[in-house]
Order: sequence, then C-alpha cells, then structure tokens
Amino acid sequence: MGKTIARGEITIVDLVDTATYIYYSENESGLGAATTPTATTKYIGIYNGPPAEGGQPGTPPTGTKWTKYVGEDGAPGEGVTVKEIKYEYAKSTTGQTPPITGWQSTVPSLSGGDYLWSRTTTIYSDKDSKPAVTYNVSYSGINGKDGKDGNDGIDGKDANTYYIETNQEEILRFKEGEDYLYSPEILTFKIYNNPK
Repeated sequence: MGKTIARGEITIVDLVDTATYIYYSENESGLGAATTPTATTKYIGIYNGPPAEGGQPGTPPTGTKWTKYVGEDGAPGEGVTVKEIKYEYAKSTTGQTPPITGWQSTVPSLSGGDYLWSRTTTIYSDKDSKPAVTYNVSYSGINGKDGKDGNDGIDGKDANTYYIETNQEEILRFKEGEDYLYSPEILTFKIYNNPK
C-alpha cells in the first residue's frame, strides 16, 4: 500500500469556459458580417473566448480576429483569336506529298496530269501558339479518247440496236423484234448489245 505524503482540500474558484465562433465579411473590419459565406465575402473572422448567452451572436464579439481568405482577382487574360489566314497554291506531279517549293497566292495554270495543292495557314494572336497548317489536293485529269457516236432510233424512234458479227465479217443492223434478211443463209454469229 502506498504511503500518504500529504492531505488537504482544493477549492475551485472559477471554471473558464470558451467558445469558438466563425464569421464571414466583405471587409477586414467585419462590417455586415454573417455566419455563412457568400459569393462576395473575402474575410473570415474567428472568435475564441467566453461564450455568449444563447449561443453565437449575430454580431461578431470583440476580439474576433479577421483574416483574408480570398485573393484579389488577377488581370484580365488575353483570349486567343485568329490573327490571319493565308491561302497558298502549288502544282505537283504527285498527290502523295505536299511540295516544298513553288507556293504562291494565286492558282497556277495546270496541265493534264498535274496535282493542285492548296495550303491554309492559320496564325493566332497568341505568340506562344504555333500556326496551324492544313493541306488539300486535287487532280487535273487527262482528256480521254473521243467516244463513238450513239445509236439513233429507227424511223425517228428510240430503239435497242443490236449487231451481229458473222464469220463472213459482215455486220447486220436490225431492230429488236422485227424480221430481217441476211446472207449467206447459214451464219456463225455473235450478238452484241450496243457495242462500244
């Protein structure tokens, strides 16, 4: 059993009770403070001391310390806009890779078989933004051979025209469904519908 080394009485004179209240205000003086923040409040006030009767008062008690918790707005930023758009043209013998040289502001004259390249360069107002370059290509075709004349209808009317190729190298022309004469009497033949 432990040894008693002292005896006596303790008298409690006062118990100190503390409370913490938080407020928000648009200025560092706490003018117009409220217990909830709004879109315009920039300062927070913290009170730590004896509690008020009835709970947190609407007006910050003396001793409330204010601190700014929302920074100032920065300078307006500069939006990136299109400063210039350049259109250039060049001809080439290939449609696979854009030409390196020969670019000009007007469309060059083309010959059959040439490829026309167009280049669009978009330049932005922001000096840190690189220009955007896009390419398009089209082909200048070569003239084809002249085609054969079309077949007219018989008696001024449209008709399906057939040809017979014979072993006698004779070509007979007739209207579908009508009788026709041919010579010699026995022929080996092939029929073509509107041959080209």
